[in-house]
Amino acid sequence: MLVADPSTDPTRMNRVYACWRRLNLDINGNFEPEYGGEAYFKYSDDGGQTFNPPQGDQLSYDDSWATLTAYVDAAVARDGRLYAIWYNDAYFYGDPPNILRPEGFEYRVISNAGTTFNPPLDQVPSYINFEALGFTFASVNGLTSAFTHFNIIKDQPSIAVDWSEEREGWVYVAFASERYWEGQPGGDNGGESDVYVVRSQDGGQNWDPPVKVNDDPQVWEPPPNNLPYDVHQFMPCLRTDTGGRVGVSWYDTRDHVEFGWNSTNYHIYFAYSIDGAATFEENFRVTCNQSDPFDPRGPGERVDIGDYSGMGAYGRWFVPVFTSLERYNPANPDHNRWSNLAGDIFTATVEVKQGPPDFDFDCDVDGEDFGTFQLCFGGSGVPPAPGCRKADLDGDNDVDLADFLILQNAYTGSHNQCAEAQGPTCGGEGESGPQAAPEGPGPVPGDPEPEEWYWMLYEYCRANNIPFS
Repeated sequence: MLVADPSTDPTRMNRVYACWRRLNLDINGNFEPEYGGEAYFKYSDDGGQTFNPPQGDQLSYDDSWATLTAYVDAAVARDGRLYAIWYNDAYFYGDPPNILRPEGFEYRVISNAGTTFNPPLDQVPSYINFEALGFTFASVNGLTSAFTHFNIIKDQPSIAVDWSEEREGWVYVAFASERYWEGQPGGDNGGESDVYVVRSQDGGQNWDPPVKVNDDPQVWEPPPNNLPYDVHQFMPCLRTDTGGRVGVSWYDTRDHVEFGWNSTNYHIYFAYSIDGAATFEENFRVTCNQSDPFDPRGPGERVDIGDYSGMGAYGRWFVPVFTSLERYNPANPDHNRWSNLAGDIFTATVEVKQGPPDFDFDCDVDGEDFGTFQLCFGGSGVPPAPGCRKADLDGDNDVDLADFLILQNAYTGSHNQCAEAQGPTCGGEGESGPQAAPEGPGPVPGDPEPEEWYWMLYEYCRANNIPFS
């Protein structure tokens, strides 16, 4: 995966990081997933034209050649540090190797233009100690063979670092974890996966207990079974926007309930947090059409929808990227030419209305918010004053006319009705459609219109010798 440093600092603005998993060789010299792999890293200072070091630096701990390392993700902090994280199977290390590193997520923090590693590369990486947090982590891969039509679901950690002034340097990791039903006749009677977010408020030194993101209620099979019904949430992606909101999207099977066979048809769901992932707002469905991974070619045939999901964040918008099966037809030979790979890549735009540019959090974008923005306006290329980073809506380290355009487009006028996050409208083909028009009361009479804000800002800049740029 590639990560571009979003900073406008001239020493960093062309910096690109590449992280990947390199598979180990079997005895015949072939790449085979069951023989493990390692996490690797390279960086570029020329926009991706060249990368160093040529072979890459190994991030994972080279103790056992058969250790499974997979699903590398990374995020850049405002200070330029890169946080790289990956999934690892349990392994032993030490001399002799007698220290257990449990299954879960390891990470390193990389600084000084990709040359300094914490911990150093000759030491075991840091890891999120779920046991110390009172949480039982379990790989979701067991769900693939037992409970769903999917070829593989693995543990993909998704990481982001907060750039907001209030919580700068906080680190968030989203993941899925499996839990089993116990105590029923016959022992374990199934299991389901849920999406969680774990956060660090000190740059990855300590972690808070995981917070569950999906809010679907437990479904029970009708009598005489009276067993919990397995609903799965998996493959999450987490991003933060310039206002400090934390957004999470994931695959979700809650809308497909067929007793006698576990849920497999999925939608994409989304939730966001405005308090640094301490809590999450109500989940809502992003996709209009469900994806059905059923494969009629015969028993044991399973659909592969890929290993990752993605998402971008800009201003007050989040853009999930995912595999959709709404056009998938297993009877079409073109849809099965690559083994069990299936589906198309779709996107959808989600607009989160809570938080900047609603600077006073009163559920509207009105003249009061314009007043806050105006006091922070400094013009293009001027770093935000203390307390004004929230007005840098596009995250380019200034408060200028580009941010003003975002403010104008978010205008609602003064009212007292909070609007929920909005996704695409449904009815047309595909998932990404026009944004739904906000409902509720219109602006209060006498509230300045966005066009008036432009000239008000212009006169303010003239009176205070601020570049209107």
